[in-house]
Amino acid sequence: MDSTFVIFLGDSTSIGCYRQGVASVEAVDTVGPSDIKGWASTVKTTMEKNGYHGQGAVIALSSALCLSATFSARDLPNRSRRQFLAFRLEEYLPYSVEDLVFDFVGANDHCLGIAAQWETVGKWVRELESIGVTIELIAPTAILAAQKLALDFPNDANPIILFENHSGAYDALQLNTGRPNHWFSTTEIETASMHIRYMGLQSHDPMSLLTAGCSATTLKYIQTLPEISRDDMQPYQADRNESAEHLATQAAYLIRIGKIASWIQLRRDRLAPPSPWRPVRNHVAALFSAAAVFLLSIALALIVQANRYRSASRQSQDQVADIFKQVFGRPPDSPNVRGRLVSEERRLSALSGDSVDDPMLNDHRVLSMLNELLRSLPRQTRFRITELRFSGADVQLEGQTRSHGDADVIADQLRRIGGFTVQAPHSENLVGENGRNEGVSFTISAARSSKPSGPTALAAGGTP
Repeated sequence: MDSTFVIFLGDSTSIGCYRQGVASVEAVDTVGPSDIKGWASTVKTTMEKNGYHGQGAVIALSSALCLSATFSARDLPNRSRRQFLAFRLEEYLPYSVEDLVFDFVGANDHCLGIAAQWETVGKWVRELESIGVTIELIAPTAILAAQKLALDFPNDANPIILFENHSGAYDALQLNTGRPNHWFSTTEIETASMHIRYMGLQSHDPMSLLTAGCSATTLKYIQTLPEISRDDMQPYQADRNESAEHLATQAAYLIRIGKIASWIQLRRDRLAPPSPWRPVRNHVAALFSAAAVFLLSIALALIVQANRYRSASRQSQDQVADIFKQVFGRPPDSPNVRGRLVSEERRLSALSGDSVDDPMLNDHRVLSMLNELLRSLPRQTRFRITELRFSGADVQLEGQTRSHGDADVIADQLRRIGGFTVQAPHSENLVGENGRNEGVSFTISAARSSKPSGPTALAAGGTP
């Protein structure tokens, strides 16, 4: 696992590093507040000196940069709960939620809201990102340190934790079922003592006090409080250098390796990590818009062209129907006008002798085939054959009958008795001029089992 780096922001800047099981904190040389570029460069140089090479870092905020409030969340709905929590937090803070980045940690029916001004923190984050420092987590130093201490105590203990930082400020936190419930920050030990008394009164369990980074003077003062005796006092047993910054550095390492989840994450909303698509987002949006317009244009063009083809097809059908009526003196009796015209053209061509080049017309076998065909036709079914067309061993019948079923009977008879190979008949309803049903027309294609080569012959038939 790479080293874990924590950038402590406050009145001064320190760099925490957790490497090979050891947490260390190093102060960064003071840089003028207006020289934020120089500050960021110094921070990165210090981190690189300790082995930083682009891994995710943590920003830990001092208490002076944070705002907090504890409130009841019992009456808030679960739906859109975070939004309602934000409005509730706004009632306790001097800023609007639009100016803040915030997160919540709860215990039972109470909720601790922690916020920071995103413009103040954002300028440091943006400058660090601009020089290649990756920020994964933003959280208060006191919260991270308290989270490390909470790992050493069971969840049913509700200790009060007191931190003292190097600038003389105090952070007092109360845990409830292993999570922070109250957080107060002050620069006076008397005020810190008052908050400790208040939090002790809020707890139903015997008060347990944990201290970290506190000076001997602070510990001596705390021990003189009437609410705290030596038996109740439980100072954190660790090295004297185990300050809140060291504890926060250890907690950051545990969070990075996934052993624990951070109680507070302020790397969200306006301080969220930049999207990798942000530099090309506008170009991608323009590309998708252009593609949508292109596809829409193609769809419209296809619709227009389809309407043109449909109109041309309708005009062509009307013209063919007019020609049929002019030639035959009646409207077409089938929706397939073109097929009827082709059939009539073949019939007239055969009658006019255009097909006499087929030598089969002079072959006696066509008479034998015609005889077998006529003998195979059913005698109990009423029908009329209007056209017989022979081509080699193939024959095609066109005629009229009462129903589609009768056409199937004719085809079945040819198949069973005549020994022909018969395809499924094609039949269509016949509609008269007054719209009355006048039976069906049928076309049956058949072939002899042995196919002699031969020409085409035509025979007009009637009802057998």
